[in-house]
Amino acid sequence: MTERLVVSFCHRKVSARAPEQSSHLQVARALAKRASARGGSLVSWGARMLSFEFGCDALEDAVELCAEECAQEDAGFSVGMAQGEQEPAHELAPGFSLGWGPGLVRAEALARIAHVGELLADPGLDAVRSGELLSLGSRIRVLGKERLRGHRVDLKYPFRSELARGAQELLTPLLIGRPELAELHADKGQVAILYAARGLGGSRFLGELARTLEPARVLRLMPSRVGEPFGALRRGLLKARARGQAPAVLEGVHAESLESLLAGEGLDLDACAGLLRTWLRPSSSQRPSGAVILDDVAGVDHDTLEVVRAAMAERPFRLFVRCLPGEPLPAPLADLPRGVSVTIRPLGARESAELARAWVGGELEVAAAERFARLGRGEPLAIAEAIAEAIEAGELVWEGGHATPRRLRTARGASQPASHWIERRARHLEPGPRAVLFALAVLGGEADAPDVTALVEQASDVEVDVERVVRALERMRWLRRSSPELWCLPSVTHGEVISSLLSAERLAAWHRDAAVVLANNDRPLGTVSAAVHAMLGGDFESAALLSRRAAASARAVDLQATGAALDAFSAQRDPTALSGRGLAPSVLPVDLFAESYRIPEHALPDDSLLPPSPLRPGRLGLAPPRLPGPDVLAFAAAGALARGEEPLPVSVPDEGREAQGSVRGASRGRPPSAPVGSVSEAPEELGELDVEFVDEPGTNVSARHEMAQRATELLRVGDFAAVAELALSLRSSGRHLALADRLDALAKLGQGDALTALSALRRARDLATASDPAGEGGASGDRCRASLAHAIGLGAAGRGAEALLEALAGLAYAREASDRRGELACARFIAQLSDAAGHRASGRVWAAVASRLN
Repeated sequence: MTERLVVSFCHRKVSARAPEQSSHLQVARALAKRASARGGSLVSWGARMLSFEFGCDALEDAVELCAEECAQEDAGFSVGMAQGEQEPAHELAPGFSLGWGPGLVRAEALARIAHVGELLADPGLDAVRSGELLSLGSRIRVLGKERLRGHRVDLKYPFRSELARGAQELLTPLLIGRPELAELHADKGQVAILYAARGLGGSRFLGELARTLEPARVLRLMPSRVGEPFGALRRGLLKARARGQAPAVLEGVHAESLESLLAGEGLDLDACAGLLRTWLRPSSSQRPSGAVILDDVAGVDHDTLEVVRAAMAERPFRLFVRCLPGEPLPAPLADLPRGVSVTIRPLGARESAELARAWVGGELEVAAAERFARLGRGEPLAIAEAIAEAIEAGELVWEGGHATPRRLRTARGASQPASHWIERRARHLEPGPRAVLFALAVLGGEADAPDVTALVEQASDVEVDVERVVRALERMRWLRRSSPELWCLPSVTHGEVISSLLSAERLAAWHRDAAVVLANNDRPLGTVSAAVHAMLGGDFESAALLSRRAAASARAVDLQATGAALDAFSAQRDPTALSGRGLAPSVLPVDLFAESYRIPEHALPDDSLLPPSPLRPGRLGLAPPRLPGPDVLAFAAAGALARGEEPLPVSVPDEGREAQGSVRGASRGRPPSAPVGSVSEAPEELGELDVEFVDEPGTNVSARHEMAQRATELLRVGDFAAVAELALSLRSSGRHLALADRLDALAKLGQGDALTALSALRRARDLATASDPAGEGGASGDRCRASLAHAIGLGAAGRGAEALLEALAGLAYAREASDRRGELACARFIAQLSDAAGHRASGRVWAAVASRLN
């Protein structure tokens, strides 16, 4: 027995009193031919009843046959349809095979209780249960001793999926009923707050606000929701650039900084703040000041918030944020001066009805619009989703360019929040589209397209053509392309509803798969997101391992607070360490802690166990150079003596001669000319090299000269481990901290850890600059050394344009101090930097400058 679709036709014009007047035989023969043409096979023929069976995948053919017969005024058929197993009894001829089964019994019974011209479908029919076969209501009758119920199929609009395409006709209306838009105001350096509950159109309000702020430069940021320091800033800049909103003057240093940030490599706070200030800078003095808009500010990562705060401190701009009612500003913004704040509430009845009509281009009768307005409770998102659900459910149809309720009961029900209508819409989705939406929801509602594709491939139970499905979801308003590289859900509520469709176990499994995907991508700061997803997947052990790796990536770009939070989570397994930095949800599922899951070790990168210090790949433009020669390194660390002074001899105790020889490369088997950048196999014991600093003022200069010589010798032979120990000794003594910072940073450069060195080099540069900002006195030599050391670090990190500018600044400081050795070191470094970038002619010019100075 096989599952078949059975359609029974009851000919109501056959009369027992006057059979000679009936043409039943001719009508039956004609019907059998039409059914056979559509793939139907006759299985039963009685005095008044004919029944045909179809394949279960031939529903459309069967319904079209019924619609044609019922539309004929003189046919006189009532029709029943059911599904069930059929057993062949006898084959009379091709296309005529008598049979029997429960589907036939049910279909004939429904045909008997149906009215003429009516098709009743069995409630157990697959298409009825799924909602694909639309009805005009139910008919209930008693046949013999059995109570029967059938769905009255809408023969004019039988299929939901055909009507659902009408959702593509929905329009995005103008902002309606929000006078608060004119009230929200902030001056430069102030923050204005929009208080709006979810579903009230707060995001749409901010979008309209951004347009009213033009021609000022405006950057709109939204939370990344799950992990990733600078996630909100990265995605906001990515979307703005895709829309052609990047300033034309963004070049050189800031252009490279932007590329680093968009690649997920991160930047230090100062570089990020400088990039943001440049992005928002007015193109002329006649233009208004720039503005930043933060949507759902409580979910924005704190690194992004700290960048906004730092950028405002130096060059004030206007700041607009959206908060939930009663929600305080996050700590980084809490003490900013306040502008005007407003609160938006649900729309009134008239405005709600106007909004409902606007969604369908005004092509909806007023009475129906008012019903949809009541369904949505005056909440813009709920009204929009109720209309979309009505169209996709086949309750609102397009006739002659007008949106018309398919039946009287359309849009007559209780008021519901947006989540109710979104959940009803989701019931109609096929497995492929659901998988793509699951991936987007798990990744936080907005995600990089490659990450979504990889997660669908990793976690979905069905094979999905992601790009094709995304196009379909976009047409049906389930998904938006924020930029070519980013996909997002329409709202936070959509993400919450879609996530709720997964069981707790399946949701945790999707999070663990997301951790695997993000841990293996090429964005260093994406490891933070991987750690958060592992935690949300219940695998706290893998989350801790990934957190340690992520902490190294964060510290590499000087995100010390984020690195500390990641270390705290790794040590204590406390999710609040991450949520406190805006890197994880503040509310976690209870059963997250009930089970212990593990991500297979082979699924994570090999370096997850020992977090690396990530190296930034080269950016466009200037390529990353090799470390400069030992003379340049030594000068950047210790520098030249003051003009006219001679170096003091280095005093080494007799028992330390062997140690001194080892430093000079003459003993312990170390080659006398170890290449720069090599790491010593066994760091030297530096007890013999410690310098006892004398408290008398007269000996401070001598002590500094001695330290400088020792550092120079170590750098010349490439013993960077010993340089690091020497820096530690200096720091523990509490003296010569600037020298200690430079030594420590240059040691890290020599060991290949370029990014970690940058923060120390930048601090040393800032300290030297602050010591004599006017360039007077003897501080210019220190400024030269600090700038050159910073330039070396920038170059090793692949930030060639910034390295060039910093080296030129060092050269200017050297000339200011009449320091020929400083000029020589800077010129040599610039020559090498130019060669590495492929600018051979410039390299030769700077090499000639260095030769004249030598």
